[in-house]
Amino acid sequence: MKKFKYAYQVGGLWGDVRTRIPRIAKLGYDAVEVAGVTSYFHEGKEFKKICDSEGIAVSSVCTNCSELDMAYPRKGVRDQGIDYMCRVVDFAADLGGNGVIINPTRLTKWTPLAELEQELAWGAESIQKVADYAAGAGIKLFVEVWNRYDTYLLNRAEQGRAFVKMVNKPNVGVMLDTFHLNIEEVDMAQAILDCKGCLYHLHVGDSNRAAPGMGHMDFRPIMKALAEIGYQGYVTMELVPPGADPETYEELHDMTSFFEEYPAVSLKTLKAIEAAL
Repeated sequence: MKKFKYAYQVGGLWGDVRTRIPRIAKLGYDAVEVAGVTSYFHEGKEFKKICDSEGIAVSSVCTNCSELDMAYPRKGVRDQGIDYMCRVVDFAADLGGNGVIINPTRLTKWTPLAELEQELAWGAESIQKVADYAAGAGIKLFVEVWNRYDTYLLNRAEQGRAFVKMVNKPNVGVMLDTFHLNIEEVDMAQAILDCKGCLYHLHVGDSNRAAPGMGHMDFRPIMKALAEIGYQGYVTMELVPPGADPETYEELHDMTSFFEEYPAVSLKTLKAIEAAL
């Protein structure tokens, strides 16, 4: 009996949307997660047509969080982040997607600019506004927990749960990522179990951010924990080339394995574990 739905990222770093969707569908994935590239925003309905023709869904939009900061001290900066996220919600709605990945602060912002409690409050208020807008389109928001090398604000599952509780909107839930969990959590499976009822989305990548089965992470307890909490979201591959700067790596190396082997290995590895549960 099938327990999980699997998705794979397309667009941006993960290859051209139009050519990747048929490949991912052919491998047997249930959905694609589309990169939130600004230049894509007017093409959502066209991308949806391609997905429909290939019999594959859109699980979510992976937002570019490298610039927006909805926990910034200046309201004008926070408002820019809110406006951007509302545009992402519109894109997700055009795609027929389920949800949008969101974080209250900017990726690689390592130093607080105000008291931590105040930044969390600003972030929660900002996401509440986006959540109200998203609710009208039937879109959920997935608050991602990043590791310490990406941010200082939300690093562990317990912090994500507390923040989502602060936001207190039914369409806002926790998002975890096994790559980040591997850095921050003592027990990754327990972190998932503790998010029962509020885990809306999951990114998967091995210890080296390669395909599951290509690093040293044991995914058996992770998949078992997902089954135990009755996880209903997508198990979504977010895999990155083996370089500190993925875009530079792509320019200098053959990416055949990344684009062709990673998706196939991921699905084979996780489905084998699923079958043994």
